[in-house]
Amino acid sequence: MGFLDTATWSSTVIASSPKPYRQPRRRPAHLRTKTGCLTCRNRKKKCDEARAPCLNCTKRNIECVWQRSPNLQRPASPAENANMVSDIPKDTDISISMDDGFVTPPSPPNAFHTTHRVEAILRMPFTYSAAITPESGTLFDFLKQKFLPELIRPAAETHVIDALSKETLTLALDSPFCMHALLACCGAEIPAYDDKPRDLARTHYTRSVGALRQHLSNNCLRSHWVATTLTVMMLCIYERSKPQSSAGVSIHLAGAARLIQVGSSGNLDSSNPTGIEKAMHRLVRESFIFHVATSLPFQNDFTDRSEIEIAFSLAEEAVLPHFRPENISYSSSPVLGFPPKLFRSIYMAYRLYQDSKWGSVDFEACHSLEYDLRQWSDHIAWLELGGSDVAPLQAQGNILPSNALLGPRLYVLGCRIILSRMISPVDGCREPDLEQLTQEGMQAVRDLQPGQDYFAEYYCWPLLVIGMNLSDQSDKELLIDQVHAFWKATNNGNMRRLADMLDIYWSSTSV
Repeated sequence: MGFLDTATWSSTVIASSPKPYRQPRRRPAHLRTKTGCLTCRNRKKKCDEARAPCLNCTKRNIECVWQRSPNLQRPASPAENANMVSDIPKDTDISISMDDGFVTPPSPPNAFHTTHRVEAILRMPFTYSAAITPESGTLFDFLKQKFLPELIRPAAETHVIDALSKETLTLALDSPFCMHALLACCGAEIPAYDDKPRDLARTHYTRSVGALRQHLSNNCLRSHWVATTLTVMMLCIYERSKPQSSAGVSIHLAGAARLIQVGSSGNLDSSNPTGIEKAMHRLVRESFIFHVATSLPFQNDFTDRSEIEIAFSLAEEAVLPHFRPENISYSSSPVLGFPPKLFRSIYMAYRLYQDSKWGSVDFEACHSLEYDLRQWSDHIAWLELGGSDVAPLQAQGNILPSNALLGPRLYVLGCRIILSRMISPVDGCREPDLEQLTQEGMQAVRDLQPGQDYFAEYYCWPLLVIGMNLSDQSDKELLIDQVHAFWKATNNGNMRRLADMLDIYWSSTSV
Protein backbone atom coordinates (compact mmCIF):
# COMPACT_ATOMS: atom_id res chain seq x y z
CA MET A 1 0.00 0.00 0.00
CA GLY A 2 1.55 3.21 -1.14
CA PHE A 3 1.65 6.49 0.71
CA LEU A 4 -1.37 7.84 -1.15
CA ASP A 5 -3.39 4.71 -0.39
CA THR A 6 -2.50 4.97 3.30
CA ALA A 7 -3.64 8.59 3.49
CA THR A 8 -6.89 7.74 1.76
CA TRP A 9 -7.54 4.86 4.12
CA SER A 10 -6.85 7.04 7.19
CA SER A 11 -9.24 9.75 6.09
CA THR A 12 -11.91 7.18 5.34
CA VAL A 13 -11.61 5.63 8.80
CA ILE A 14 -11.74 9.03 10.52
CA ALA A 15 -14.77 10.07 8.54
CA SER A 16 -16.65 6.86 9.32
CA SER A 17 -15.77 6.80 13.04
CA PRO A 18 -18.66 7.59 15.40
CA LYS A 19 -18.63 11.18 16.72
CA PRO A 20 -18.67 11.85 20.47
CA TYR A 21 -22.22 12.04 21.82
CA ARG A 22 -23.51 15.60 22.24
CA GLN A 23 -27.04 16.49 23.19
CA PRO A 24 -28.73 18.71 20.65
CA ARG A 25 -29.26 22.34 21.63
CA ARG A 26 -32.77 23.25 22.62
CA ARG A 27 -34.77 25.53 20.43
CA PRO A 28 -34.26 29.23 21.12
CA ALA A 29 -36.56 30.49 23.82
CA HIS A 30 -39.58 32.46 22.81
CA LEU A 31 -39.50 36.18 23.35
CA ARG A 32 -40.03 36.59 27.07
CA THR A 33 -41.59 40.03 26.95
CA LYS A 34 -43.86 41.70 24.48
CA THR A 35 -44.85 44.81 26.36
CA GLY A 36 -41.66 45.85 28.14
CA CYS A 37 -38.79 48.04 27.01
CA LEU A 38 -37.12 47.51 23.65
CA THR A 39 -33.77 46.88 25.31
CA CYS A 40 -35.07 43.82 27.17
CA ARG A 41 -36.88 42.62 24.06
CA ASN A 42 -33.66 42.72 22.05
CA ARG A 43 -31.84 40.87 24.83
CA LYS A 44 -34.73 38.36 25.07
CA LYS A 45 -35.07 39.05 28.75
CA LYS A 46 -38.21 39.34 30.81
CA CYS A 47 -38.80 43.02 31.48
CA ASP A 48 -40.37 44.04 34.77
CA GLU A 49 -42.33 46.62 32.72
CA ALA A 50 -41.76 49.34 35.29
CA ARG A 51 -41.46 52.95 34.28
CA ALA A 52 -38.32 53.82 32.36
CA PRO A 53 -35.67 52.87 33.12
CA CYS A 54 -36.71 49.33 34.05
CA LEU A 55 -34.89 47.42 36.79
CA ASN A 56 -32.94 45.24 34.33
CA CYS A 57 -31.50 48.23 32.53
CA THR A 58 -30.89 50.04 35.81
CA LYS A 59 -28.86 47.13 37.22
CA ARG A 60 -26.75 46.91 34.06
CA ASN A 61 -26.43 50.68 33.70
CA ILE A 62 -27.56 50.60 30.09
CA GLU A 63 -29.99 52.75 28.14
CA CYS A 64 -33.63 51.78 28.58
CA VAL A 65 -35.50 52.42 25.35
CA TRP A 66 -39.29 52.30 25.20
CA GLN A 67 -41.44 52.07 22.13
CA ARG A 68 -43.40 55.12 21.14
CA SER A 69 -47.15 55.16 21.00
CA PRO A 70 -48.27 53.17 17.92
CA ASN A 71 -50.62 55.94 16.93
CA LEU A 72 -47.73 58.38 16.73
CA GLN A 73 -45.14 55.99 15.34
CA ARG A 74 -47.17 54.64 12.44
CA PRO A 75 -47.88 57.13 9.66
CA ALA A 76 -51.46 57.40 8.58
CA SER A 77 -52.40 55.49 5.46
CA PRO A 78 -53.82 57.31 2.43
CA ALA A 79 -57.26 55.93 3.26
CA GLU A 80 -57.02 57.25 6.83
CA ASN A 81 -55.89 60.63 5.56
CA ALA A 82 -58.81 60.70 3.16
CA ASN A 83 -61.21 59.86 5.97
CA MET A 84 -59.75 62.63 8.13
CA VAL A 85 -60.11 65.18 5.35
CA SER A 86 -63.64 64.05 4.57
CA ASP A 87 -64.59 64.63 8.20
CA ILE A 88 -63.83 68.35 7.88
CA PRO A 89 -66.74 70.37 6.50
CA LYS A 90 -66.05 71.85 3.08
CA ASP A 91 -66.79 75.37 4.26
CA THR A 92 -64.07 75.28 6.91
CA ASP A 93 -61.63 78.14 6.40
CA ILE A 94 -58.15 77.19 7.59
CA SER A 95 -55.50 79.68 6.56
CA ILE A 96 -52.01 80.68 7.56
CA SER A 97 -51.29 84.28 8.43
CA MET A 98 -48.18 85.57 6.72
CA ASP A 99 -47.72 88.13 9.50
CA ASP A 100 -47.33 85.87 12.49
CA GLY A 101 -47.04 82.38 11.00
CA PHE A 102 -49.89 80.93 13.03
CA VAL A 103 -52.71 78.82 11.71
CA THR A 104 -55.95 80.74 11.98
CA PRO A 105 -57.97 78.77 14.52
CA PRO A 106 -61.05 77.10 13.00
CA SER A 107 -64.37 76.73 14.75
CA PRO A 108 -64.40 74.52 17.88
CA PRO A 109 -65.81 71.36 16.19
CA ASN A 110 -62.88 71.36 13.76
CA ALA A 111 -60.19 72.14 16.32
CA PHE A 112 -59.74 68.43 17.00
CA HIS A 113 -58.52 67.78 13.48
CA THR A 114 -55.75 70.37 13.67
CA THR A 115 -54.55 69.63 17.20
CA HIS A 116 -55.36 65.96 17.86
CA ARG A 117 -51.72 64.89 17.52
CA VAL A 118 -50.36 67.31 20.09
CA GLU A 119 -53.33 66.68 22.36
CA ALA A 120 -52.43 62.99 22.24
CA ILE A 121 -48.85 63.86 23.14
CA LEU A 122 -50.02 65.87 26.14
CA ARG A 123 -51.88 62.80 27.41
CA MET A 124 -48.95 60.43 26.89
CA PRO A 125 -47.17 58.92 29.92
CA PHE A 126 -43.78 60.38 30.73
CA THR A 127 -42.02 57.19 29.57
CA TYR A 128 -42.32 58.52 26.02
CA SER A 129 -39.00 60.39 26.24
CA ALA A 130 -35.77 58.74 27.34
CA ALA A 131 -34.85 62.05 29.02
CA ILE A 132 -37.61 61.61 31.60
CA THR A 133 -36.89 59.30 34.52
CA PRO A 134 -39.39 58.18 37.18
CA GLU A 135 -37.92 60.77 39.53
CA SER A 136 -38.63 63.47 36.94
CA GLY A 137 -42.30 62.63 36.55
CA THR A 138 -43.34 65.50 38.78
CA LEU A 139 -41.19 67.89 36.76
CA PHE A 140 -42.78 66.68 33.54
CA ASP A 141 -46.26 67.24 34.95
CA PHE A 142 -45.19 70.75 35.99
CA LEU A 143 -43.78 71.26 32.48
CA LYS A 144 -47.08 70.39 30.78
CA GLN A 145 -49.44 72.06 33.19
CA LYS A 146 -47.60 75.28 34.10
CA PHE A 147 -44.15 75.92 32.64
CA LEU A 148 -44.88 75.54 28.92
CA PRO A 149 -48.10 77.60 28.88
CA GLU A 150 -46.33 80.31 30.89
CA LEU A 151 -43.30 80.31 28.61
CA ILE A 152 -45.26 82.68 26.35
CA ARG A 153 -46.18 86.16 27.57
CA PRO A 154 -49.71 86.28 29.03
CA ALA A 155 -50.70 89.24 26.87
CA ALA A 156 -50.38 87.03 23.79
CA GLU A 157 -53.49 85.63 22.16
CA THR A 158 -54.72 82.32 23.54
CA HIS A 159 -54.24 80.41 20.29
CA VAL A 160 -50.64 81.68 20.11
CA ILE A 161 -49.92 80.39 23.62
CA ASP A 162 -51.56 77.01 22.94
CA ALA A 163 -49.90 76.45 19.57
CA LEU A 164 -46.38 77.33 20.71
CA SER A 165 -46.53 75.43 24.00
CA LYS A 166 -47.72 72.28 22.24
CA GLU A 167 -45.15 72.57 19.46
CA THR A 168 -42.40 73.11 22.03
CA LEU A 169 -43.43 69.90 23.78
CA THR A 170 -43.47 68.06 20.45
CA LEU A 171 -39.91 69.19 19.70
CA ALA A 172 -38.74 68.26 23.19
CA LEU A 173 -40.20 64.76 22.98
CA ASP A 174 -38.24 64.22 19.76
CA SER A 175 -35.04 65.83 21.09
CA PRO A 176 -33.80 64.55 24.48
CA PHE A 177 -31.34 67.43 24.88
CA CYS A 178 -34.25 69.87 24.61
CA MET A 179 -36.36 67.89 27.09
CA HIS A 180 -33.47 67.85 29.58
CA ALA A 181 -33.17 71.65 29.31
CA LEU A 182 -36.89 72.18 29.86
CA LEU A 183 -36.91 69.85 32.87
CA ALA A 184 -33.90 71.69 34.30
CA CYS A 185 -35.86 74.95 34.16
CA CYS A 186 -38.86 73.23 35.75
CA GLY A 187 -36.71 71.91 38.58
CA ALA A 188 -35.47 75.43 39.24
CA GLU A 189 -38.98 76.93 39.38
CA ILE A 190 -41.24 74.25 40.82
CA PRO A 191 -42.31 75.04 44.40
CA ALA A 192 -40.56 72.65 46.79
CA TYR A 193 -39.74 72.22 50.47
CA ASP A 194 -36.51 70.27 49.92
CA ASP A 195 -33.54 70.26 47.56
CA LYS A 196 -34.61 67.27 45.46
CA PRO A 197 -36.10 69.29 42.55
CA ARG A 198 -33.02 71.53 42.49
CA ASP A 199 -30.75 68.47 42.42
CA LEU A 200 -32.80 67.01 39.57
CA ALA A 201 -32.55 70.35 37.77
CA ARG A 202 -28.75 70.27 37.94
CA THR A 203 -28.75 66.67 36.69
CA HIS A 204 -30.97 67.49 33.72
CA TYR A 205 -28.91 70.60 32.97
CA THR A 206 -25.70 68.56 32.85
CA ARG A 207 -27.30 65.91 30.66
CA SER A 208 -28.71 68.54 28.33
CA VAL A 209 -25.30 70.12 27.80
CA GLY A 210 -23.72 66.71 27.16
CA ALA A 211 -26.46 65.58 24.78
CA LEU A 212 -26.38 68.92 22.98
CA ARG A 213 -22.64 68.63 22.37
CA GLN A 214 -23.14 65.11 21.02
CA HIS A 215 -25.95 66.35 18.80
CA LEU A 216 -23.82 69.16 17.37
CA SER A 217 -20.92 66.78 16.73
CA ASN A 218 -23.24 64.69 14.54
CA ASN A 219 -23.81 67.63 12.16
CA CYS A 220 -27.59 67.60 12.71
CA LEU A 221 -27.93 71.35 13.14
CA ARG A 222 -29.49 72.10 9.77
CA SER A 223 -32.44 69.77 10.38
CA HIS A 224 -32.86 70.60 14.09
CA TRP A 225 -32.09 74.31 14.20
CA VAL A 226 -35.20 75.34 16.15
CA ALA A 227 -34.84 72.58 18.76
CA THR A 228 -31.13 73.37 19.16
CA THR A 229 -31.62 77.13 19.51
CA LEU A 230 -34.58 76.64 21.84
CA THR A 231 -32.44 74.37 24.02
CA VAL A 232 -29.67 76.96 24.31
CA MET A 233 -32.20 79.62 25.30
CA MET A 234 -33.65 77.27 27.96
CA LEU A 235 -30.15 76.72 29.34
CA CYS A 236 -29.76 80.51 29.45
CA ILE A 237 -33.04 80.82 31.38
CA TYR A 238 -31.81 78.21 33.85
CA GLU A 239 -28.59 80.14 34.42
CA ARG A 240 -30.52 83.40 34.88
CA SER A 241 -32.60 81.78 37.62
CA LYS A 242 -29.56 81.23 39.86
CA PRO A 243 -29.33 83.34 43.04
CA GLN A 244 -25.99 84.81 41.96
CA SER A 245 -24.40 86.09 38.76
CA SER A 246 -23.54 83.24 36.41
CA ALA A 247 -21.03 83.20 33.57
CA GLY A 248 -23.27 80.60 31.94
CA VAL A 249 -25.66 83.34 30.76
CA SER A 250 -22.97 84.96 28.62
CA ILE A 251 -21.73 81.59 27.39
CA HIS A 252 -25.16 80.42 26.28
CA LEU A 253 -26.04 83.76 24.67
CA ALA A 254 -22.77 83.61 22.73
CA GLY A 255 -23.71 80.11 21.56
CA ALA A 256 -27.20 81.29 20.64
CA ALA A 257 -25.65 84.17 18.68
CA ARG A 258 -23.79 81.68 16.48
CA LEU A 259 -26.98 79.69 15.98
CA ILE A 260 -28.89 82.84 15.01
CA GLN A 261 -26.24 83.54 12.39
CA VAL A 262 -26.55 79.99 11.04
CA GLY A 263 -30.33 80.33 10.91
CA SER A 264 -30.02 83.58 8.97
CA SER A 265 -27.63 82.14 6.39
CA GLY A 266 -30.33 80.18 4.55
CA ASN A 267 -28.62 76.82 5.11
CA LEU A 268 -31.49 75.17 6.98
CA ASP A 269 -33.15 72.06 5.58
CA SER A 270 -36.64 73.54 5.83
CA SER A 271 -36.74 75.80 2.77
CA ASN A 272 -40.55 76.10 2.88
CA PRO A 273 -41.45 76.11 6.59
CA THR A 274 -45.02 75.58 7.69
CA GLY A 275 -46.99 78.14 9.66
CA ILE A 276 -46.10 76.65 13.05
CA GLU A 277 -42.43 76.34 12.01
CA LYS A 278 -42.39 80.05 11.17
CA ALA A 279 -43.93 80.75 14.56
CA MET A 280 -41.22 78.70 16.32
CA HIS A 281 -38.52 80.56 14.37
CA ARG A 282 -40.04 83.79 15.61
CA LEU A 283 -40.20 82.46 19.18
CA VAL A 284 -36.49 81.61 19.43
CA ARG A 285 -35.41 84.86 17.76
CA GLU A 286 -37.60 87.02 20.01
CA SER A 287 -36.31 85.08 23.01
CA PHE A 288 -32.72 85.83 21.97
CA ILE A 289 -33.48 89.55 21.55
CA PHE A 290 -35.18 89.69 24.94
CA HIS A 291 -32.40 87.98 26.90
CA VAL A 292 -29.59 89.93 25.24
CA ALA A 293 -31.35 93.23 25.95
CA THR A 294 -32.44 92.53 29.54
CA SER A 295 -29.73 90.31 31.02
CA LEU A 296 -26.94 92.92 31.21
CA PRO A 297 -27.61 94.03 34.84
CA PHE A 298 -27.79 90.43 36.06
CA GLN A 299 -24.68 88.87 34.53
CA ASN A 300 -21.04 89.28 33.62
CA ASP A 301 -20.29 91.27 30.50
CA PHE A 302 -20.25 89.59 27.09
CA THR A 303 -16.85 88.29 26.06
CA ASP A 304 -17.46 89.29 22.44
CA ARG A 305 -19.88 92.18 22.00
CA SER A 306 -19.50 92.28 18.22
CA GLU A 307 -20.76 88.74 17.64
CA ILE A 308 -23.69 89.28 19.99
CA GLU A 309 -24.65 92.54 18.30
CA ILE A 310 -24.39 91.03 14.80
CA ALA A 311 -26.75 88.24 15.83
CA PHE A 312 -29.02 90.79 17.53
CA SER A 313 -29.30 92.71 14.25
CA LEU A 314 -30.00 89.51 12.29
CA ALA A 315 -32.72 88.44 14.72
CA GLU A 316 -34.21 91.93 14.69
CA GLU A 317 -34.26 91.95 10.89
CA ALA A 318 -35.97 88.53 10.80
CA VAL A 319 -38.83 89.45 13.16
CA LEU A 320 -39.28 93.04 12.00
CA PRO A 321 -41.86 92.16 9.27
CA HIS A 322 -44.24 91.04 12.04
CA PHE A 323 -44.37 94.58 13.47
CA ARG A 324 -45.89 97.77 12.06
CA PRO A 325 -44.86 101.37 12.78
CA GLU A 326 -48.33 102.45 13.93
CA ASN A 327 -48.57 99.79 16.65
CA ILE A 328 -46.69 99.33 19.90
CA SER A 329 -48.37 96.39 21.63
CA TYR A 330 -48.73 93.10 19.73
CA SER A 331 -50.84 90.19 20.92
CA SER A 332 -49.28 87.92 18.27
CA SER A 333 -45.78 88.43 19.71
CA PRO A 334 -44.76 85.45 21.89
CA VAL A 335 -42.01 87.15 23.94
CA LEU A 336 -41.32 90.80 23.14
CA GLY A 337 -44.80 92.28 22.96
CA PHE A 338 -43.57 95.45 21.26
CA PRO A 339 -41.19 96.29 18.37
CA PRO A 340 -37.61 95.00 18.59
CA LYS A 341 -36.30 98.52 17.97
CA LEU A 342 -37.40 99.41 21.49
CA PHE A 343 -35.43 96.45 22.87
CA ARG A 344 -32.40 97.72 20.98
CA SER A 345 -32.88 101.01 22.84
CA ILE A 346 -32.98 99.05 26.12
CA TYR A 347 -29.74 97.29 25.24
CA MET A 348 -27.99 100.50 24.15
CA ALA A 349 -29.18 102.52 27.16
CA TYR A 350 -27.79 100.07 29.71
CA ARG A 351 -24.63 99.57 27.65
CA LEU A 352 -24.03 103.33 27.79
CA TYR A 353 -24.72 103.26 31.54
CA GLN A 354 -22.14 100.50 32.02
CA ASP A 355 -19.55 102.45 30.05
CA SER A 356 -20.29 105.60 32.08
CA LYS A 357 -19.03 103.88 35.23
CA TRP A 358 -15.54 104.13 33.73
CA GLY A 359 -15.91 107.86 33.13
CA SER A 360 -16.81 107.52 29.46
CA VAL A 361 -20.19 109.01 28.55
CA ASP A 362 -21.25 109.26 24.91
CA PHE A 363 -23.53 112.30 25.23
CA GLU A 364 -24.41 112.34 21.55
CA ALA A 365 -25.68 108.76 21.75
CA CYS A 366 -27.51 109.53 25.00
CA HIS A 367 -29.36 112.52 23.53
CA SER A 368 -30.21 110.58 20.37
CA LEU A 369 -31.66 107.73 22.41
CA GLU A 370 -33.55 110.15 24.65
CA TYR A 371 -35.14 111.75 21.60
CA ASP A 372 -36.29 108.36 20.25
CA LEU A 373 -37.59 107.26 23.65
CA ARG A 374 -39.52 110.49 24.09
CA GLN A 375 -41.30 109.69 20.81
CA TRP A 376 -42.13 106.23 22.14
CA SER A 377 -43.40 107.75 25.38
CA ASP A 378 -45.66 110.23 23.59
CA HIS A 379 -47.01 107.47 21.34
CA ILE A 380 -47.83 105.25 24.33
CA ALA A 381 -49.60 108.13 26.10
CA TRP A 382 -51.62 108.81 22.96
CA LEU A 383 -52.65 105.15 22.66
CA GLU A 384 -53.60 104.94 26.33
CA LEU A 385 -55.98 107.84 25.77
CA GLY A 386 -57.67 105.89 22.98
CA GLY A 387 -55.82 107.50 20.11
CA SER A 388 -55.93 104.37 17.94
CA ASP A 389 -58.60 101.96 16.83
CA VAL A 390 -56.22 99.04 16.31
CA ALA A 391 -55.37 96.09 18.53
CA PRO A 392 -53.41 97.62 21.45
CA LEU A 393 -56.40 98.54 23.60
CA GLN A 394 -58.31 95.30 23.04
CA ALA A 395 -58.25 92.58 25.67
CA GLN A 396 -55.12 90.49 25.17
CA GLY A 397 -54.79 87.02 26.63
CA ASN A 398 -55.05 87.14 30.42
CA ILE A 399 -54.10 90.82 30.76
CA LEU A 400 -56.71 93.51 31.32
CA PRO A 401 -57.08 96.07 28.50
CA SER A 402 -55.90 98.90 30.76
CA ASN A 403 -52.58 97.07 31.25
CA ALA A 404 -51.97 96.17 27.61
CA LEU A 405 -49.34 98.92 27.28
CA LEU A 406 -47.89 98.60 30.77
CA GLY A 407 -44.82 96.66 29.65
CA PRO A 408 -43.71 99.14 26.98
CA ARG A 409 -44.38 102.05 29.36
CA LEU A 410 -42.19 100.53 32.09
CA TYR A 411 -39.32 99.85 29.70
CA VAL A 412 -39.44 103.30 28.12
CA LEU A 413 -39.46 104.97 31.55
CA GLY A 414 -36.62 102.76 32.74
CA CYS A 415 -34.48 103.68 29.73
CA ARG A 416 -35.18 107.40 30.14
CA ILE A 417 -34.30 107.23 33.84
CA ILE A 418 -30.93 105.62 33.04
CA LEU A 419 -30.16 108.22 30.38
CA SER A 420 -31.21 111.04 32.70
CA ARG A 421 -28.83 109.79 35.40
CA MET A 422 -25.96 110.16 32.92
CA ILE A 423 -27.01 113.42 31.26
CA SER A 424 -28.30 115.54 34.16
CA PRO A 425 -25.15 115.80 36.34
CA VAL A 426 -23.10 117.05 33.39
CA ASP A 427 -25.67 119.29 31.72
CA GLY A 428 -26.47 120.89 35.08
CA CYS A 429 -30.19 120.63 34.48
CA ARG A 430 -33.06 118.25 35.14
CA GLU A 431 -34.18 117.77 31.56
CA PRO A 432 -35.74 115.30 31.28
CA ASP A 433 -37.04 115.71 34.83
CA LEU A 434 -35.61 112.70 36.64
CA GLU A 435 -37.99 113.00 39.58
CA GLN A 436 -41.02 113.14 37.31
CA LEU A 437 -39.85 110.09 35.38
CA THR A 438 -39.35 108.23 38.65
CA GLN A 439 -42.86 109.04 39.84
CA GLU A 440 -44.31 107.94 36.51
CA GLY A 441 -42.36 104.72 36.88
CA MET A 442 -43.74 104.14 40.36
CA GLN A 443 -47.27 104.67 39.08
CA ALA A 444 -46.64 101.94 36.52
CA VAL A 445 -45.24 99.71 39.28
CA ARG A 446 -48.48 100.19 41.24
CA ASP A 447 -50.45 99.01 38.21
CA LEU A 448 -48.63 95.66 38.06
CA GLN A 449 -50.70 92.59 38.92
CA PRO A 450 -48.34 89.82 40.11
CA GLY A 451 -51.25 87.50 40.86
CA GLN A 452 -52.45 87.59 37.24
CA ASP A 453 -49.31 88.35 35.24
CA TYR A 454 -47.04 85.31 35.52
CA PHE A 455 -44.34 86.74 33.21
CA ALA A 456 -42.11 87.83 36.09
CA GLU A 457 -38.88 87.75 34.08
CA TYR A 458 -40.36 90.41 31.82
CA TYR A 459 -40.39 93.02 34.60
CA CYS A 460 -37.02 92.40 36.29
CA TRP A 461 -35.10 94.92 34.17
CA PRO A 462 -37.45 97.93 34.54
CA LEU A 463 -38.05 97.24 38.24
CA LEU A 464 -34.29 97.24 38.83
CA VAL A 465 -33.53 100.50 37.02
CA ILE A 466 -36.53 102.27 38.58
CA GLY A 467 -35.58 100.96 42.02
CA MET A 468 -32.00 102.22 41.62
CA ASN A 469 -33.33 105.78 41.46
CA LEU A 470 -35.69 105.67 44.46
CA SER A 471 -35.01 107.74 47.56
CA ASP A 472 -38.39 107.75 49.32
CA GLN A 473 -38.76 104.87 51.78
CA SER A 474 -42.44 104.32 50.99
CA ASP A 475 -41.64 103.97 47.29
CA LYS A 476 -38.92 101.45 48.09
CA GLU A 477 -41.31 99.42 50.22
CA LEU A 478 -43.97 99.45 47.50
CA LEU A 479 -41.55 98.31 44.82
CA ILE A 480 -40.00 95.56 46.95
CA ASP A 481 -43.50 94.35 47.87
CA GLN A 482 -44.29 93.96 44.18
CA VAL A 483 -41.01 92.10 43.65
CA HIS A 484 -41.79 89.71 46.51
CA ALA A 485 -45.33 89.24 45.18
CA PHE A 486 -43.96 88.21 41.79
CA TRP A 487 -41.49 85.86 43.43
CA LYS A 488 -44.19 84.30 45.61
CA ALA A 489 -46.58 83.87 42.67
CA THR A 490 -44.06 82.51 40.16
CA ASN A 491 -41.05 81.26 42.16
CA ASN A 492 -38.91 83.07 39.59
CA GLY A 493 -35.28 82.93 40.72
CA ASN A 494 -34.27 86.14 38.97
CA MET A 495 -37.04 88.05 40.77
CA ARG A 496 -35.74 86.73 44.10
CA ARG A 497 -32.26 87.84 43.16
CA LEU A 498 -33.63 91.26 42.20
CA ALA A 499 -34.86 91.75 45.77
CA ASP A 500 -31.35 91.03 47.09
CA MET A 501 -29.74 93.35 44.53
CA LEU A 502 -32.02 96.24 45.46
CA ASP A 503 -31.45 95.72 49.20
CA ILE A 504 -27.68 95.79 48.66
CA TYR A 505 -27.88 98.84 46.39
CA TRP A 506 -30.08 100.82 48.77
CA SER A 507 -27.86 99.93 51.72
CA SER A 508 -24.73 101.07 49.89
CA THR A 509 -26.22 104.37 48.72
CA SER A 510 -27.66 105.29 52.13
CA VAL A 511 -24.26 105.27 53.81
